[in-house]
Amino acid sequence: MSQFSVVTQSQVNVRVTSSANSFGTEKRFPKDLTIADFKNKLELLTGSTAGNMKLEAYDRDNKLVCKLDDNNALLGSYPIDDGMIIHVVDPTIKVGEFEDLSKVEKFEISEEEYAKKSEKEKLLSHIRIMSVVALFIGVVSLVVGILVFVYLGGGKYPITTATGIWYAFMPLAFGIVGVLACRSTDEKTQGKLLGGHYTASIILVTMGYALATAIQGVETCATNSEKCGTHRDTQLALHIVLLCVILVGYILAVVSMCIHLKNRNILHPDWKYGRGCCGRKCEVEAQTA
Repeated sequence: MSQFSVVTQSQVNVRVTSSANSFGTEKRFPKDLTIADFKNKLELLTGSTAGNMKLEAYDRDNKLVCKLDDNNALLGSYPIDDGMIIHVVDPTIKVGEFEDLSKVEKFEISEEEYAKKSEKEKLLSHIRIMSVVALFIGVVSLVVGILVFVYLGGGKYPITTATGIWYAFMPLAFGIVGVLACRSTDEKTQGKLLGGHYTASIILVTMGYALATAIQGVETCATNSEKCGTHRDTQLALHIVLLCVILVGYILAVVSMCIHLKNRNILHPDWKYGRGCCGRKCEVEAQTA
């Protein structure tokens, strides 16, 4: 006598819908799942808790086939085939509750504050560019200071070596503080760094001694003075580079001060003075009027 056996797929592909939302999800499930385990898997798909779920199976024509009401029964024990719909009913959730965006907390900002933030980003972008340039000229100044000493050639003009080295620290500080200020995400920390950047701008502007030394070095080497030693052409080139570096530093410092002062309400809202950190105090009545 011949033996017959019925072989079915071990998994079933169904579309899961819920009374909590209007969209559905298509997913495959093993048929050897108990209904209790099946409900647990549906929690992430529907947002309902397994204890509150009531499951209904519908065919492709959206006609009710059966209710999956036995938590101990296997999913495969119900007449469920591929393409059918498993609808989750949760009486504790209102229809469309998870789609109601009015209950979602929103971050709101006024047009004026948004404009300030946008303008601040532009200003920080300018500060970032100037800071990177300052880092570059700081390194160049340090290298020039060292090379002036290396190519001294018995000359008696080593003062530019010291100038190139000690001047380098100010553009480097200017650049480092500026880059850190632009990268900071904490407003309080960023405010302090921007204040330090403004102070560094002031110091750069006041370094007239470095400029005078560079000019004197260029003049001395250009007249073939013995003070420049045997490498006069090299010394002249190095002094010209240092002079250019210091001039660029001046330009950066002046532009930086203008940006900070002109936009102090955006970059430095905590300043208590009307004209920078060292200017005269603003009248409180004028600000509150």
